[in-house]
Amino acid sequence: MKPFITLIATVSLIAGCGNRWSEAAVYPPGYALPKPSVASSAPLPSLAIRQAAGSAKSTATLSAESASATSRRASAEPKPMRATATPAAASNIPVKPSGKPLQIKLFRSYGSESTIHVRGRVMEADEQKPVNAEDSALTNFWRNLDNLSVDEMPGIKVDVSLQGRTVRLVSDHEGMLLVSTQLFGSHAPGVHELRAEIVPGQGYWAPAAETRIVIQAAQSSKLSLASGGGGSALPQRLLPSRFENLGIVSDIDDTIKVSDVTNKLSAVQRLLFKNQLTAEAIPGTATLYQLLEQLDGQTDGDVHYLSGSPLNLAEMIYGFLDSNAYPRGAVDLKKWGFSKGDDNPIQQQDYKQAKLRTLLKTYPSRQYLFFGDSGEKDPEIYQQISQEFPEQVKAIFINNVTGAKASDARFEGIHLTNSTLEAARILQKMGLLDAAQVNKVQMAL
Repeated sequence: MKPFITLIATVSLIAGCGNRWSEAAVYPPGYALPKPSVASSAPLPSLAIRQAAGSAKSTATLSAESASATSRRASAEPKPMRATATPAAASNIPVKPSGKPLQIKLFRSYGSESTIHVRGRVMEADEQKPVNAEDSALTNFWRNLDNLSVDEMPGIKVDVSLQGRTVRLVSDHEGMLLVSTQLFGSHAPGVHELRAEIVPGQGYWAPAAETRIVIQAAQSSKLSLASGGGGSALPQRLLPSRFENLGIVSDIDDTIKVSDVTNKLSAVQRLLFKNQLTAEAIPGTATLYQLLEQLDGQTDGDVHYLSGSPLNLAEMIYGFLDSNAYPRGAVDLKKWGFSKGDDNPIQQQDYKQAKLRTLLKTYPSRQYLFFGDSGEKDPEIYQQISQEFPEQVKAIFINNVTGAKASDARFEGIHLTNSTLEAARILQKMGLLDAAQVNKVQMAL
């Protein structure tokens, strides 16, 4: 399998896909993923809440037909809940036999106080040695190719928990756990722990998976603990500061990470022969993002990363961000493929614009600084979103990796910068950074 993967992946990259290729390329011709026995037009998963009341249990299905159940639920006291999101014919999804242990991966996602976007995957465990900065190019090569090949596990029941509330999901025919739901209840803004465990009794086992999920206020200012009546600590709304609703959207390749996408051969070499500890960060960007993240006095996930790389490379990307001290935030990556619900591996513009529309609609009261690079379509993507959401896009910064001129039409209304320090000085003129903060960026170069 590995020689085939090597050939397909390398040819795809050099042929013009930059440092990105399709998940479909990691399977040999004729390979078919396990499919549900139900038709592809099957309805979306039903969502049910099981709520305990003393020794009696009641089950209510959230659907258009459950008005009476909704009425009963509204009159009951709020109690810990277990929710279920199950495909209509989950029991008919064939579970691939395997003697290997399983692995759950939870991807870094986001949500509002009421709606949480869960993204994860169940797969056969792939035992790899820990990544080391001293790893040889050959070791990195095989590891990176292994990461692109996924042995997914369909039909596996998984309990996903957030602050004491649990939603039960069932992996689809590609092993994916994908749901946007309100069943976790209401949560205060901040960075919270999300946990996933395989439901016992299925004949499979995997260690629990954990990740952080970013929750931001959708409409109002952030919450802070203040003294309430009787001396108790109660959440009270504060007057919004000018930084409180400011967010950052950042591309990764050639925006914060040296990828050299415009040079296909160099891009392939950097992707295949380096790891998250040896990949190069663009000088000063981590410091700049840390300063922007802390403008509101909190470290609460204000930076949102958006990339066209596949979910298969999530751990490599997370490792790069963490090892270079970038602020923790949600990371949007592609679910590569050509089927309905997949992200086309070659198409970037439609994919990124769709992700940005979802983000800005989730947080309509927030303004954003957009960061990208001139190597691909970031200027056009960001300009289009700025036209659609003029009140939410505060400024656009494009890292000049192509030697472009600011007078070019594609950079109209955009800050085209040749260094992180130049971007910091523009932010100072905008009143977002002070001289001392700009000096910190300069010291990081």
